[in-house]
Amino acid sequence: KDFDYWKKQFESKFINVTFDVVDTSIATYGTAFMKRSYNVLQYFNKSNIAFDKIIFHDFQGIGYYTTLSKKSGLGFEKTKLIINTHGNLRLSNFFGKKMTKNNEDMITMFMEAKSVENSDFVISPSQFYLDWWKDYATINNKQSMVLNNIAYKEIDDDLIESANNGTKYNISFFGRLETLKGISLFIQALNHMEDYKHTDDRLAEIMNNITVNFI
Repeated sequence: KDFDYWKKQFESKFINVTFDVVDTSIATYGTAFMKRSYNVLQYFNKSNIAFDKIIFHDFQGIGYYTTLSKKSGLGFEKTKLIINTHGNLRLSNFFGKKMTKNNEDMITMFMEAKSVENSDFVISPSQFYLDWWKDYATINNKQSMVLNNIAYKEIDDDLIESANNGTKYNISFFGRLETLKGISLFIQALNHMEDYKHTDDRLAEIMNNITVNFI
């Protein structure tokens, strides 16, 4: 969805929202993610807006320099810096069974961890992920919380009609086809249903009339 779409969605809830695009191509020293994070800090420093809260995700350490600036006493004294955790490179490598490739990956993982550690508040979509982060960053329990993700739902009459078509059962997998996103567990669940369908007539009916979609 483009910016105009989401602007209208927010306005329907009586929320005025502005999307600013930060130029991250400005030449500075460091990796691509270091440059991006630093240019985001520069954007805030040059802005005349007194921000109450700034929310970053943890991925690629985009909030690293901003949170470091506040910790160093260089700004954002009255601004609450929040990390809404989404995913990070160390987690992706671990569950994707991938090796750390180079020093740039190590720098990125450091930036991700320190942005979480230096923030004022951490939000996690699950207790598992919050506990996982606590192994790599110092997080105060009083300054963190679990807030489950709620998928944005749009009503699609065609989709509803197809899902209720006779005795057909539609199962959809949303996500990249990799271990981190649960594809292995999804396939195991389908195999488990297949193994036990002979013990349950209802399960047998479902397995004989099932459609699996990868989205």
